[in-house]
Amino acid sequence: MPCEVFWEEEGVWRRFSGLVTGDDILRSNLQVHTSNQFRKLKYQIVDFSGTTEFNVAEEDMRTISEYDAALAGVAPRLKVAVITVREEIIGYRALYKEGAPDSCWELAYFEDLQSARNWVSGPAPA
Repeated sequence: MPCEVFWEEEGVWRRFSGLVTGDDILRSNLQVHTSNQFRKLKYQIVDFSGTTEFNVAEEDMRTISEYDAALAGVAPRLKVAVITVREEIIGYRALYKEGAPDSCWELAYFEDLQSARNWVSGPAPA
């Protein structure tokens, strides 16, 4: 799988590389969300800066967002920082939100890791 998972004191950094598919994202989500550490997370950094191709269908994104929405109650104060400059990933922002309209997770997009880290270290969502 083109994803490395780095557990940190208060969160998790998932770094994707190469060709990424919807299946890759779902498998990574399962790895993180089924961990005993998930309930304690304050943030997730989902880093797509190393990707060369993003092969995720709209249906995949709907499944991902619905899955995340179902888990939002388990870690309700989670901040999710997405790192990307790829237009096709940024373009899925509205579709993701549509699949998880009532999610309490705070979601933001960044162009680099340092900006994402600065944001996740700020105050948690209310």
